[in-house]
Amino acid sequence: MMTRQQRIEYEILDCTLNRARSGDGYPTTVSEFTKQLRGLFPDIEGGEFMQTCKRLHADHRLDLCQRHGSISRPYQGVADDVWFFAGGIYLARAALSWEYFDELVRLIDLPHGFHGRIPSRK
Repeated sequence: MMTRQQRIEYEILDCTLNRARSGDGYPTTVSEFTKQLRGLFPDIEGGEFMQTCKRLHADHRLDLCQRHGSISRPYQGVADDVWFFAGGIYLARAALSWEYFDELVRLIDLPHGFHGRIPSRK
């Protein structure tokens, strides 16, 4: 059984690994991604998304970056909260992204009768 935290991590990593359209990562904002997560968790707030991103980043499971033309500004760590609101962010692959995503895939709760394929690199 997947916890709420794990499901949020899964959604973030799924977009990062399977839905990014460029090497920069998956473009979003705190507001956009939180709205997307409300389909699963109607009570979710932006802070929960931010905390999950910070945790994944600290564990080398997610890279976070902002792009403004040719200028790139990576996330600097837990004291850099204002970074999340300084513009669009890119959720990007990190060293342990695929390894952790594969762990989460094994935990995901599939809808009854699901016969599709869960996205994974394998």
